[in-house]
Amino acid sequence: DLIRSALELGEDPTWRDESGRVPLHYCGIHKCASCAELLIQSGADINAEDQHGNQPLWTAVFEARGDYSVVSILMKAKADPNHRKRYGRSPQMFAEQIMDAVLVKLLALA
Repeated sequence: DLIRSALELGEDPTWRDESGRVPLHYCGIHKCASCAELLIQSGADINAEDQHGNQPLWTAVFEARGDYSVVSILMKAKADPNHRKRYGRSPQMFAEQIMDAVLVKLLALA
């Protein structure tokens, strides 16, 4: 597994790209639950914000589209579903807006 190898070679799980995203943001985009678990176990910051104030949970909720695995992992790690990004919206608010009952229920477990 590429991420495991990179971490074993000393790569930083809190590294940021030019938009402020950390690897956990990309786990949500690409729906890679095993990657999210590995990064969290390696010290990734579940509260890291990108340039818009999006934390990895926001990205995972926005990209879920029926695959809730990364959302579940982030919630188990105590991500905050009520954190508001710079535009004033939280993952919980977005889940309610799109009327995704599964997401609303997952996020209510906080």
